[in-house]
Amino acid sequence: MDVSPAVVLTDTVPEGVLHSLCAHNMDQQETASSYYAGYVTTRCREFLTDGGRHTNARTYNHVLILADAIRSGKSKAEISTTPLISMSTHDAAGVLVPGHERQQLACPTETSIDLCASLLTMVDIGRPPLAFSGRRPLLWSSGPLREFLGSYFHQPKDLVPDNQQIGKIFNAVNLRRLAGIKMQWSSNMANHLRLADDEKTVFIFHHAAFLKTQKRAAQDQTLLPAGVVEETLRTLSLLFPQNDAKTKGWMSSQAGDMDPELRRCGALRAHDRRFDKFAVWHDRLVILKQVFDEARPETIPQWWRDRRDRVQWYTFWVAIWVLGLTVLFGLIQSVEGAVQIYATYNVAA
Repeated sequence: MDVSPAVVLTDTVPEGVLHSLCAHNMDQQETASSYYAGYVTTRCREFLTDGGRHTNARTYNHVLILADAIRSGKSKAEISTTPLISMSTHDAAGVLVPGHERQQLACPTETSIDLCASLLTMVDIGRPPLAFSGRRPLLWSSGPLREFLGSYFHQPKDLVPDNQQIGKIFNAVNLRRLAGIKMQWSSNMANHLRLADDEKTVFIFHHAAFLKTQKRAAQDQTLLPAGVVEETLRTLSLLFPQNDAKTKGWMSSQAGDMDPELRRCGALRAHDRRFDKFAVWHDRLVILKQVFDEARPETIPQWWRDRRDRVQWYTFWVAIWVLGLTVLFGLIQSVEGAVQIYATYNVAA
């Protein structure tokens, strides 16, 4: 599609651009709820922090031209040497660039290609110039983007869980309430289910609307490897079951911080809640489940809620009950003794 050249990358993203980048039109509900537009604006600004000296993609038209080149299956080297004169017809402010100045900006810079690759996949690819970030971007250096992402996401399973079945208790609410693990909403799919902060924080890729549009897109239009989108949605269904009352209540308290489409990812049946049903996120799920299983209550509320080990739970609360009664009876005896001493003193007086 064609967008007005004056619509520069720091402006509000036109709806048509969102549909083109997602490779499929979002329905009305997804468009209204999607956080993808905010991601596009933020990512563009990150890459333009140097005033655009390293990024010569100036407008959304330039980004769409690059998107077509990336989707065509060209390698990064081929894209970087392909003359794209139309990319440089306008500067960062949307002002027409004189013809004699266009040739020097005819080919896209590496940062321009990385920016477009990030917008198409919601994976941090390349480092924004002059931008400091604790994130760990993927460095795409050669070959087509599809092959590069395929080698990253489709890696062999190295970990073997003690039990292939994943119980209903394993969800985001209980990760927080029982194990003290915080959810960190992420806009980088490569960070999904990654643990941080000494295993007290887990990154969650929450852009469910983007994932749903990618799932409906034609295979030659989406750049994410086969199975990645569907499996990511299933991990969201696992951690945020749509039919769970406690999950609904907790997610209501998170409104404004996450993509509302996350509430509508459904729930997994028992035969789908198995580690062998996951390939892309298998090892990260195994690690997260292991951290959850090994977590022990540290506060009284956690001791009350955590009933995974019934014997331990009953033992603890019986001990608390006995201790409470002991303290109570000891207090009563102390009061009685004090009253008797006081009465004896008064009689003697």
